[in-house]
Amino acid sequence: MFSTNTFSFKDRYDNDDLNINPENSVDDFFDNIADYEEDFNFIQNNENAFHLAMKRALDNNSDSSVNNDFENEANDYDTNKSETTANTSINVELNIEQINHKDLLNCAIVDVIDGKLQKCNSNIKLRGLWQLIGTWQLDNDAVLQAGKNLDKLGVCYTHFLFDQNKLHKEGAKEDKDVNQSLIHFRKCRFCEKNYYFFSRGKFCKEHSWKVLGNEIRLACICQKGCNVLKKLEPIIMPTNSDDNKYDKTRYICCKCYEEYGGHIYIKPGRGYKSLHCDETKIHLGEITTSLELMANWILQIAHERDLEFQEKVLATITPALQQLDSNLILQKSSNNNTDNSSQEKNISSPTPKISKIPSLFAIKLIFKLYNIKLNKDFIQLNSKNCYLFGNNLAEFLLKNRQLLHNNKMLLENPQSLNEYQNAIPIELYNLFSEIVEKLLFNRCQMANVVAKSRKKEYIPKEVNQKKVQKISTMLSSIILTMGFTNTSFWLTRSLASLCRKPRLLSSLHQVLESVSVISHSISHERKLENIRMLTSNPQSRIITGSKIWNVCVIDNIDFKQNSFAWSNIYDVTRLSTHATLRLLFQFVLPIELSSISNNLVELSENTFIFGQNQDASEIIQNFEKIIENFFLWELNNENILSWNQNFDIEIINKKIIEIYNTGNSLPPANVVILEAGGNPNNDNDIAKACDQYFVDLNINNDESINVCCDEAIFRRVMRYHLSNPKICPLLGQWHTSKDMCSVLLVIFSSYGIYNFAAFLGVKFLDKLEQVVDYRSTCRVLDLLWGAVGCTLNIYAKKNNLSFKNILNNNNNLLKVWYYFFEWGSYWKGHRVGIRTGNSLLQIQCLAAFAPLFPSAGKMNYMKSTVNYLAILAKYPKLRTLLEFAPSVNINREGHFYAFDEALETFGVKFIKENITGNVYNDENLKRQIKAIQAERERMDLLFNEFIGDIAVSKKDRAVNGRRELFWALVNSLLVAFESSNPTNHPLFQNCIELTDSGYTKLFSCYDKGKERLKQIYRQEVLRIDPINTKGRRAKEVVITKTKDIKNAERTSKKCPPQSEAGSSTAITTTTTTTTTTTTTAKPKKPRHVTTEEEKSILKPYFKSPKPSNEEIEKVLDSLLELSPNYWTKKKVKAAWGYAQKKK
Repeated sequence: MFSTNTFSFKDRYDNDDLNINPENSVDDFFDNIADYEEDFNFIQNNENAFHLAMKRALDNNSDSSVNNDFENEANDYDTNKSETTANTSINVELNIEQINHKDLLNCAIVDVIDGKLQKCNSNIKLRGLWQLIGTWQLDNDAVLQAGKNLDKLGVCYTHFLFDQNKLHKEGAKEDKDVNQSLIHFRKCRFCEKNYYFFSRGKFCKEHSWKVLGNEIRLACICQKGCNVLKKLEPIIMPTNSDDNKYDKTRYICCKCYEEYGGHIYIKPGRGYKSLHCDETKIHLGEITTSLELMANWILQIAHERDLEFQEKVLATITPALQQLDSNLILQKSSNNNTDNSSQEKNISSPTPKISKIPSLFAIKLIFKLYNIKLNKDFIQLNSKNCYLFGNNLAEFLLKNRQLLHNNKMLLENPQSLNEYQNAIPIELYNLFSEIVEKLLFNRCQMANVVAKSRKKEYIPKEVNQKKVQKISTMLSSIILTMGFTNTSFWLTRSLASLCRKPRLLSSLHQVLESVSVISHSISHERKLENIRMLTSNPQSRIITGSKIWNVCVIDNIDFKQNSFAWSNIYDVTRLSTHATLRLLFQFVLPIELSSISNNLVELSENTFIFGQNQDASEIIQNFEKIIENFFLWELNNENILSWNQNFDIEIINKKIIEIYNTGNSLPPANVVILEAGGNPNNDNDIAKACDQYFVDLNINNDESINVCCDEAIFRRVMRYHLSNPKICPLLGQWHTSKDMCSVLLVIFSSYGIYNFAAFLGVKFLDKLEQVVDYRSTCRVLDLLWGAVGCTLNIYAKKNNLSFKNILNNNNNLLKVWYYFFEWGSYWKGHRVGIRTGNSLLQIQCLAAFAPLFPSAGKMNYMKSTVNYLAILAKYPKLRTLLEFAPSVNINREGHFYAFDEALETFGVKFIKENITGNVYNDENLKRQIKAIQAERERMDLLFNEFIGDIAVSKKDRAVNGRRELFWALVNSLLVAFESSNPTNHPLFQNCIELTDSGYTKLFSCYDKGKERLKQIYRQEVLRIDPINTKGRRAKEVVITKTKDIKNAERTSKKCPPQSEAGSSTAITTTTTTTTTTTTTAKPKKPRHVTTEEEKSILKPYFKSPKPSNEEIEKVLDSLLELSPNYWTKKKVKAAWGYAQKKK
């Protein structure tokens, strides 16, 4: 129990300090203290609670998150308000009983001891603390140690004498009654931590001040030899002893006193004189800093205060402009000669002014009292200032580019990050460094607050200076790389190289994450991606309505492991996976689908679905007229025909597109990537993929769907169509056009088409033969078709023939290439129909071209084409729908793609570019495909804004316009056609079918192919004849491979022919031989029979349950001595495995 004889208790509260900090448990105690100091019943009965609360309040000092750096505090203040305290001020005054003890505690005074601010802790000639005169800061632990026996607190003899003889004036002891010895428990105004202070009476008359009406207390020793607080009317005044209202007294601890501009007196050694701060000139540079603080304060007022307050401040500082008057400066100089003290008089203004200037500490104290929180280098952040600062910094870098040149070696080839950072201009680096460090510091503070609220013991987070360096260096490198391209900056160049190494993509991610370019790690992104994939719903993208026509497109998508990351290539199986990609094109038609007649047409033998037709014939005529109109024929006086050659295939194609591009008024289709299906090589999985469209589109079984696919899948869907007519297949016209290219090359392979291509400069004829690149192949065929068309026109004009009458000519070679122009026109018309969205061109040209599939041995396509044309004839509604949308417009107005082309060119490419993770797991692959569209949409804004990513179909072509070669080919063909023996022309060398039998085969192949299509039509569609597949693969023409032509050329060079006849025979024989494409078989190795000696070596090895590599190597060495050309490590293992099976 506390005894009233020991000490009495009084509490003081400020009116502004009623907001109690819930973190300090002592506040709960003070909230219940009686308003009158004579009522101490609660305190007397709760001494343990009191001391526990005081200790916990002091413990909180170490956990304070308040930033003690005055110059880095946030810029928020209100100068109109009086001083406010953010946290709770614990204001306690304890009276010390005057009792002499022999067992006094060590000196509790806080002073500079051995160069460090700490507790004196001396025990020399101890006296009671209550015998001191002035104000002293006490050690908190010492006061808590004394507990209720505050009279046991001691002070050493040195501090006792210094307090009475040196620190205070003579007679100061008698002015105060010893019974007024008090211990104050107060919060420091700067750091807001709680400390104990001793004073005799409520204050020290010599060292107590009133600053703008606020009572300020600090240890008397702080003011010995340092006048940072001095009389400065009316701002700083000594405390009036008659004023007993000290409720707003503010204390300053010794530590903050030194940090904010003051310095504590240090007793000089014996024989040394104590020096005042004016003599040491320790405050010499504070005037500049004070002006900077005042300037920043004025800037804040200019941007953030009300007009009235701005006017008051401006009126106050305006007289300072008188310092610019030279006469006043001279007057000041003369006054200085009279009186050396420039601070005693103010000659700047004729009106009475403050005769002294405040110290830096005083200015900071005033700003702290009124919560004016400034940064030392405060810059008012607004758009104008930021723009000017950035502009000035850029100009500085440009003017000082020599610094970069001097450090070029370090910037391009540094040995460490520190070396690279030091080579960066310090002005640029510091800009980013301060920004980054401040932001990271704020994050650490918030993290510490959260950690503290969750657990009692935690390790406070601190700013990672290495991270600050990395981020600042990265940002600086970006700026420098942009502005100084002649220097290869190490960091940005390394990142560019790293982007070229896909296997180091994870390392690139980590580098970018380390500099906060990326917000989170790869593992976290993988988790987020899995969540997005699971929640993705592609059905939400589907639009519904009575005018919506849904075109379902399916195709296979394959993934194969592109390299072997580990082990040897022969020991690892390359992983692959397959899925059925399902897309949906939704077209908004101008009419409702229900208004289109759905009456089926009964097919019969007389139904015409393939062969030459009127539309196809008109296309040939139109193409011929388009070409002829470019010639501009002219006859000179000598009746010599001349023509225009200032055009090529590009101009011809533009004219064709212009005529047939009638325009498609439908808006772009809505494209939806749906969940993928199973194995595309399985009929059941294809059927499930088709049935899934009914679920996705939420339609009943009474409605039908149209499924477009390539030829391989078309055959599977066609088989399913026979059992489920609601699934109506569409043959992909892009794949069909691609095979039409192959047909033309195959049919005319023995008639010189590859020689023509080589003449145009095509180097890889084998790639052309295989139609590896569809666009390049089309380009070559376009050039050949155009050159042949021009040649035929010139020949007909020079010989006064009509274009149609060329077939009546006796020149068989001319007829061959007329057929090329005619059949090529079917292919070209079909392709023009795709590109212009013209269904009539597509269907009629395909029907006219169809008989050529059997001639080239394209068994699958001739069957699928017949089935597809039969479906179009049977379902008139489908043909009507195709008239509205025969192709799909993706990205270019007036440029259309076939449905399967859009899927292959954009869909498959789109998925393979955007898919991530493990694609060799079927389920994971399907999830990723389902979510791929949503994932890409997240990136679209980024790509569109930063790299202008637009879906384009145009790419660099392997074959360009080549106008000169184009007309050179035309002229060469014209010479050959007009010669008496055209087969001797170089363009027709090694062409084995330029014979009468060869001509007959070509001229009759179209009709024979048509007859074979009729058989398939009767067998597969009408089913009136039994199916007979015999002879379907037969070719109507002789096919020459590109390798056969090359072999013939090599043979002719090695064995030049002796005569023309011999030459013809040699070429014919050689080519005929090579067309069989037979190769000489390598001789088989003789079968190895294990000898008895080998068996004796292997027998002990077979007994081992699991032989080691050493044993295998040992056995192998012995076997190789007997049969060096047979035994290998693999065969030794196989022999052991065979022996184990026999057991």
